[in-house]
Amino acid sequence: MKVIALITFLLALSSFASGCSDEGTDTAQNAPSDELLVEAPGEVLARVDGRPIRRSQLDALLTRSAGKLDAEHALAELMELEVMAGEAIKRGLDGSLTSEMAKERAMVQRLLEDRVEELPDNAISDSLVQEMYDTYAMEFFVPELVTASHLLFELPSAQQTPERVAEVMALAKELRAALKEPTEAELERLALLANIRGYIVRVEKNLTFPLRAVPAMVSETSRYPGVVEPFADAAFALSIEQPLSEPTLTTFGVHVILFKKRTQGRRPPFEVVESRIREDLIARMRSKNLSRLIDKVHQNAKIAVDESAIDEAVTQGVE
Repeated sequence: MKVIALITFLLALSSFASGCSDEGTDTAQNAPSDELLVEAPGEVLARVDGRPIRRSQLDALLTRSAGKLDAEHALAELMELEVMAGEAIKRGLDGSLTSEMAKERAMVQRLLEDRVEELPDNAISDSLVQEMYDTYAMEFFVPELVTASHLLFELPSAQQTPERVAEVMALAKELRAALKEPTEAELERLALLANIRGYIVRVEKNLTFPLRAVPAMVSETSRYPGVVEPFADAAFALSIEQPLSEPTLTTFGVHVILFKKRTQGRRPPFEVVESRIREDLIARMRSKNLSRLIDKVHQNAKIAVDESAIDEAVTQGVE
């Protein structure tokens, strides 16, 4: 959750941090040191390694977030930023910007680039990429696919009484028998005839689907959504020689399916997906590095909070 919180905050902050840089903060040259400040009661909400997080910072962040953050989450994000900025300071990555928030954000970005983004040249070996390809073979497998168009006589499942189903099935059989040739143009002609007779009928073209849905194993890009089973079963039974199905009932209504083509299942060659596997491994390694970095920084940070001041700030929000 810490990883998600930090990434979410950095992304959100980028959209309004520029506004924070000019209002509600002192420049590095003019700001007095923390030791010389006399804080108003309730102004300091928490301290991270002695550095204060003030109510004014919270209010400024809430204002710039335009409702994207509530007070409780905004305070958590400020504390997270301060913890990470403290680690950046320890590593000598302090920035040169004048705004306190912009400076801390820049330092955290440099810390992430220094400790997370950069990976050793041998971090992702060729053998590891090959192992991923072999282990997650199904992710890269393209299943057998059928492309088909169909004539749909709309009859939702809630309306599928035995009498109504028999009526629509009889109409579908009648129009199928009147089909002059197995083409989409003929399907559209039959749909028009059915519409004239008061039925809701339409043509859907060029649907491509597997016999059954193929779930994603590692990446959503490998997913192949399926269609309802009676439709898929009827479509996969068709061929160029037998391109037209008998009327088929599903939860959507009655279908007359027109076969278009079949694509054989295949596994793409390693060379085709190698770069994608490597990018996925790099992203995973960076995520682990970030998680380790955040855990280590949190273990070392000294955090003190003023519970009463925080409760008041969260309750009141922005004045």
